[in-house]
Parts: sequence; C-alpha cells; structure tokens
Amino acid sequence: MRCVHKEKNLARYELEIATDHLNKRGVAHGGVVASLLDTALGASVVFSLTPEEWTGTLELSVQFREAVRPGVVVAEGRLARRGRSVAFAEGEIRDASGKILASAHGVWTIWPKKPD
Repeated sequence: MRCVHKEKNLARYELEIATDHLNKRGVAHGGVVASLLDTALGASVVFSLTPEEWTGTLELSVQFREAVRPGVVVAEGRLARRGRSVAFAEGEIRDASGKILASAHGVWTIWPKKPD
C-alpha cells in the first residue's frame, strides 16, 4: 500500500491486489479492503489535526459493492466533518476503470494529546 496523493482533507492510497490478498473464491479478502479504506479515510482525518492532537478509528462501516480482483486499486478518503473530539470521513475504492468496488464511512476519535 502506498500513498499517491495528500492534500488538506483528502488522501489517496493505492494497492496492487496480489494472490496473497485473495480468499478461496479468488477475490480480495474483506480485511484487505477494510484496511485500505481505514488507511485512506484515517489519513484524511490526520491532516486536520494539530501537531499535539492524536486520533484513532472509532467506527468503520464498509459497503462491499463489487468483487475486488487482482490488479491496482485506489482508495480515496475525504474528511466530511471535524469536531472537537470526533471527525467523520468517507471514501471509496475504485478499480483502474474508475468503477467503485467498495465504499466506507467512519468516525475517528480525537484526543488533545497522545493517550498514555
């Protein structure tokens, strides 16, 4: 997985789905898809933080729309709203043709400093 784009409130990560990522049916395991989305959405939240703030995923909901097959996929995460103690993000994974394969929305907790 690698970050291919970062800007305020937006992050894109790509991953080449390989045989190691596949389940017995020959499609990407749901955990791989969820991890990629968690990373992209979480990165969009991180851009909203001050240097002393810290964040962690509180909730992530993934909607699996199409099978994620071998090849390069791109996950985009966008900060939807930021409050004092929580942030909301959304995004999706697309294949090389731009087709949405999975989408997600989630909530991140925000601490004023790194938790002990």
